[in-house]
Amino acid sequence: MVRPRDKKPVAQRMVSVLGLSKMRACGLAGLARSTFHNQECDVDKDLSLKERMKELAARYPSYGSPRLHAMLKAEGLVVNHKRTERVYCGLKLALRTKRRKRKAPALRIVRPEPTCSNQVWAMDFVSDALYCHRRFRALTIVDCHSKESPGEDRGVARGL
Repeated sequence: MVRPRDKKPVAQRMVSVLGLSKMRACGLAGLARSTFHNQECDVDKDLSLKERMKELAARYPSYGSPRLHAMLKAEGLVVNHKRTERVYCGLKLALRTKRRKRKAPALRIVRPEPTCSNQVWAMDFVSDALYCHRRFRALTIVDCHSKESPGEDRGVARGL
């Protein structure tokens, strides 16, 4: 596959040597006219920035991109933080994120199972919504041994 950067000199030669129009030369070479008019980028325009960034990164290894950008901006080398970030990532200077050390788990005390009623009770709030979108909350209390809740025999827990 022929790349546009290989087609551009062919089109330029047709224009200069053969005297064809730019439109006709681009059509014959199979090149877009916008590509013909594009100027080639200066590859090493960030050379001084790269060198200074390497120096600063070597001197301050714990500094990340934002801090280096502030230092470079103070020196007048950069204005745009996105350019600093692009060069920083291109030089592979990105800091590794430190993993958090795991703490040793505390000794877990296994609670003994209740042997009779009224030893251990559990309670929690529950919430729901009615058909008419009205929300309500209820406090549920349960005996952990018998799984009964108080007032269940009197019909308090039934219905709304």
